[in-house]
Amino acid sequence: MRKILHEWKNAVTVHWFLAGMGIYLIAVAVLAYWFLAPLRSQYTELIDNRESLENTYINLIQLDIEESIRSVDHILEKLETYQNQFDARLLQEPNLNALMPVLDGYCTSSHLKVLTLEPLNKVQEVTKDYQKLYAQLRLTGRYVDFLDWFKKLEGHPQWILIEKLSIEPTDLPEIQNFTVEISVLRDRRKK
Repeated sequence: MRKILHEWKNAVTVHWFLAGMGIYLIAVAVLAYWFLAPLRSQYTELIDNRESLENTYINLIQLDIEESIRSVDHILEKLETYQNQFDARLLQEPNLNALMPVLDGYCTSSHLKVLTLEPLNKVQEVTKDYQKLYAQLRLTGRYVDFLDWFKKLEGHPQWILIEKLSIEPTDLPEIQNFTVEISVLRDRRKK
């Protein structure tokens, strides 16, 4: 009987030991969940915030790229406008012959006497697409009339550039001789 009691006592002790261990593990699991649940919710909140910040950063970069593209498009439109204005101011004819009557008309309307008006056989390559054509004028008249002629050249729709200018006095105090070398830009691609 002793043996049976001893076996029963051992069986009950193991049973209570296992029950105590089970209760202990359940208590530890509940306490761990109770302590870790707020940390887990904070962790998921931080992950969500990080993803939100990444999305915001991506959206900001995308907006910055879109703004940059709009800015580049605006600059390209301006450059195209400048290119069109530049092309409009170039000599449209292949040589200076069409410009000679215009220069003569400016001299006449400015009350300057034309001594010589001739294109020069001088051509300067500015770039692979553009070149300068030259002409020389020898004029005589008053300085005030010469300034009027300058204003007319400035108002001409095409660029007429003054390359060289010399003013020489004459026997008459109000009259001077003017030697002017002009150039005009021309697009070589247009024949």
